[in-house]
Amino acid sequence: MKVLAAVYLILPLVACQASPPEMTHAKRAQIEAEVTAVGEQLMEAMDNLDVQALSALYDPSSMHGNDGLVYYPTYDEWVAHVELLLGSFQELSSEWTSARVDVLAPDAALFVGQSEARLESTEQGESREGYVTLVLRNIDGAWKIIHQASVGRWAPIGSEPEG
Repeated sequence: MKVLAAVYLILPLVACQASPPEMTHAKRAQIEAEVTAVGEQLMEAMDNLDVQALSALYDPSSMHGNDGLVYYPTYDEWVAHVELLLGSFQELSSEWTSARVDVLAPDAALFVGQSEARLESTEQGESREGYVTLVLRNIDGAWKIIHQASVGRWAPIGSEPEG
């Protein structure tokens, strides 16, 4: 009975504690700018076919991702996929056509971007419209990608991508 009385007295005190203060507009804007910069670095590393620069954007302890319907559950598997993919390209030129950052917490954010790319790996070349979703965490003061999901279809330049 004493335990029940203690819970009855303590519960209102715990339940009435103030929630953590909201982030200021300036802090949200700073996070959005930092995460947008990671998105730009990702695009630049892709265009330069630079696996090392790309790999540095990911957190090796928690990174996983999917490209289309294929899931890569570890950092090593993801980087091996990226290395194989970029190794098959002769030249890549891409840009974000739209991008959005949602700040989830002071150390977590979501980046969603739509991209257009032109690939030179065949005589005719290919183009791709696609979407990339990144989940990022601020780890030791640096924003790192912990999950990447990419979807899109390559089609010969001048043709319409399939549905």
